[in-house]
Amino acid sequence: MAGEMKKGKQENKKPAAKKAAKKISKTQTKKEQGKGEQRRKKIKDMTKEIVALITDEIKERANRNIISQEEENKFINSITKKFKKAKEEAQILLQIAKLTIEIAAIKKDLPAKYKKLGETAFQLASEQKLSLQEIKTDFDSIKELRDKVADLEKKIQDLKKAARSMIES
Repeated sequence: MAGEMKKGKQENKKPAAKKAAKKISKTQTKKEQGKGEQRRKKIKDMTKEIVALITDEIKERANRNIISQEEENKFINSITKKFKKAKEEAQILLQIAKLTIEIAAIKKDLPAKYKKLGETAFQLASEQKLSLQEIKTDFDSIKELRDKVADLEKKIQDLKKAARSMIES
């Protein structure tokens, strides 16, 4: 009797633990998104600061006739192109990170879907009512999520190829 009471208490704790885990997971995802925004802003601010410092240094050297105006313009254009390229590469990496987070969220849902499918199939089999039509909805839901993961992984591969070609050019 006492063992049954303990077991009942443990079962009551499981749903609460699952809810708490989901809440923590959602909070972590929001924190990660917030960190990503902070990183993007920091990179953007640092880039502006670096460009301003380089530009000031070049102008000062040009004023002291250390380099010509033409050399100054070439150098500034070269730096500007490199920063634009770096920005484009960073945007690709950001897209890859977002897709990776999305894939992780989808994959996190899959075990629950598999469990539901298994429970439904077991229940129907025990009642001798198991048919493909009875479990098709759960099956289709899982297949849809797996297809979405495959599509997102394909997008990541395409983005990585684009990033490699940018680096090589």
